[in-house]
Amino acid sequence: MYEEKKKRKRGVVSAFVETVKSEAARRRTEKGALAADIGVFLLAFFFAGRHIAFGSYPLGAALVAALPTRVWIALIGAVLGSLTMGRVGIIHAAVSLLILFLRTIISSSASRGEENLFSEPLIMRLSAATIGAFVGAGYEMLLSGFAFSSVLFGVVGVGLTLGFTFIFSGLFLTDISASDFLFGERTLFLRKKERRNIELIFFQGSFAIICFLLSLSLKKYDYFGISGAYLFSVCLTLFISKRFGFVRGMAIGFISTLGISALYSPGFALMGAVSGFLFSYGIGYAFIGAGAILGGWAGYVGGMNGLLSVMVEFLVGAALIYRALRRAPTEKEESVCESLVKSAEEMVGASWLSRERSHKRLSALASSLLSAADRIGKLSSADTEADFEKYREICERVYLEENIPKNQENINKIATKLYKGQKISEADAEEYEISKSAVERILTLSAEYGRELYEKRRSGSVREEYASISKMISEGLEAEREAEAVNLPLTEKAAEVFSGMGFPEGCIKVFGEEKIKVVAAGLDPDGSLITSSELKASLEEALGYRLSSYDYYRRGDMALFTAAAAPKFSVDYATFSKSARSGEPSGDSARFFGSEGSFHSVISDGMGTGREARVSADFVSSYLSDMLSSEVSVLGAVSSLSHLLRAREGESSATLDLFSFNLLNGDAVFTKCGAAPSYVKRGSSIFRIRSESAPIGLMPTLDAEKIRVEVRSGDTVIMLSDGISASATDAAWLLSFLSKEDFSSAEDYARKILALAEKNSRSRDDMTVSVINIISK
Repeated sequence: MYEEKKKRKRGVVSAFVETVKSEAARRRTEKGALAADIGVFLLAFFFAGRHIAFGSYPLGAALVAALPTRVWIALIGAVLGSLTMGRVGIIHAAVSLLILFLRTIISSSASRGEENLFSEPLIMRLSAATIGAFVGAGYEMLLSGFAFSSVLFGVVGVGLTLGFTFIFSGLFLTDISASDFLFGERTLFLRKKERRNIELIFFQGSFAIICFLLSLSLKKYDYFGISGAYLFSVCLTLFISKRFGFVRGMAIGFISTLGISALYSPGFALMGAVSGFLFSYGIGYAFIGAGAILGGWAGYVGGMNGLLSVMVEFLVGAALIYRALRRAPTEKEESVCESLVKSAEEMVGASWLSRERSHKRLSALASSLLSAADRIGKLSSADTEADFEKYREICERVYLEENIPKNQENINKIATKLYKGQKISEADAEEYEISKSAVERILTLSAEYGRELYEKRRSGSVREEYASISKMISEGLEAEREAEAVNLPLTEKAAEVFSGMGFPEGCIKVFGEEKIKVVAAGLDPDGSLITSSELKASLEEALGYRLSSYDYYRRGDMALFTAAAAPKFSVDYATFSKSARSGEPSGDSARFFGSEGSFHSVISDGMGTGREARVSADFVSSYLSDMLSSEVSVLGAVSSLSHLLRAREGESSATLDLFSFNLLNGDAVFTKCGAAPSYVKRGSSIFRIRSESAPIGLMPTLDAEKIRVEVRSGDTVIMLSDGISASATDAAWLLSFLSKEDFSSAEDYARKILALAEKNSRSRDDMTVSVINIISK
């Protein structure tokens, strides 16, 4: 028996500890937890001090008995509210404490496996409320003696505590949460198929009674001539009218003020009805109409004093509830909701329709180019292969020109050697019974035929160009498809925010992974919600991205906006060059350019010096600028550039040093082809980035090295041509300067490096330095 009691005791303590932990964890993650805590505390505080009948104060204790969560907050409010009555309230505070104790004992065994301690059935809550009120009544009878008044007090106290616990449960124990009721996206009262009517009636009746009791409890609070009860009724009526329409607004306006003043109740009812009609035209119209009708009724029944007393509460209440009204969605019929959702989805989908059509055209173009490249390749391969018959024709022609007796066997042997690429020697001439001049003539004609084949092979490079262009288009389309694919995790987060900000029937989608785009549409007649800074800030917080300014469109009462991820970084950059020979152009070329959300810096050094080297370097930098600014991938652009350089007559190659920086997420990559080392400066620390690759256009295949680096805000990237530094050993002065010199500006830093290079470098090559400073926005 002792062990069983001990085990039960440990179970109660464990359940209590787990509840405290779960409540603390929930408050860290639940949005609006502090506001809910304050609301429950104030409700319990005001209820605890409200007398109902025959000296009973059952409301605070009933609230403690009925709540499924935040019971501890309600207990604190009920105890403090009871103690404001002095010694009389001690017994009522003790009743609330006893009810909590009983619920703890009961629920620790009844709610096994539940996360929340107070998850016992309603009958158990009613039992705890009854026992607690009965003990309180018994204690009162012991103090006051057995008399009719004390018995009446006990019976009424127990009955009312039990009754109000049951009534309050209609609000707290249904599946309608506070967030659903206040700002939820689902309709609560108009979709009859989703819930039973009896449950809705119970919920609405419980809510109306609680509103009546709360306004009644606030009746005694009056500060600076402002009635707390009327202020509460104004805020509540306006909110219910906006959220659930004029009928429920009229009902709540009447019920919430009925216990305060029967004369003014019709005025508040009219206020709820008129504002419910006018909210569809805008909050301003609703305020004006509601204020006019309430002021008119108050002036009619109370004269000037009545008008002034009520209008002060109305103006203050309207100011207090304004922000909540902007967020609160209006409950609509199911058919209306479906129509609005469909319209919003159509607007969001239409904004991407033109892109999809252009994608189809570009896809067809890429496919056609690839098909043409394949046909050109087949044609080129047929025209550029060596032909045995052609070599035999050459031999027969020489035999005829040299008057050599035709010997078909020897002709075939010579043609076979030529076809296989073998040389014809003097010994072969004797063997095949032909003269040396005939051999030389055969070799000359064969060489001409070989040059013809070479030229045809060079013309076959068109196939590679077609294939390269097709590849770039395909890569660009693939990148676009990825950028415009729906990002489901971010879309879910955005939808929750969008609905909570007043667009329950709207549609919002987030596209892409890195360069996200947000497209949203919803009902917003005056455009004040969808363009609000509050909506933008909430979306940025939920998505984890800064958003650019909205592009805003309208179609009737429907509004649509689009926004893209805004850069997290910006750059300060500068470049300076010096020619190796005075009066001649530098063989180096440096450029900065960018595309949507990206920044690129390139240095190219053409082979040699002077004008010819400059032509190659300029071609490299300008070609990459055009391609990368058009969202072509770096690898695709560099591959096509390599092919174009190799296709030029004569030797045409250049070094390539390309720095690509993603301004949205901070990703940084160097692409190097035979380039000099680059450096990243972070305070006094220096990181060297080097590559052993060959210049672009020099090798038959692309030899490029892609190096991913980490850069942060405040880092400085230094890019150099090999005229300044080809290795770490030939520029010790550079490392010393970079490690010691503080960064001032990109222009000043680049100028200083070039000046030191002229002074310290022994190279007679062209010199170029580019500096990029990373800045966080």
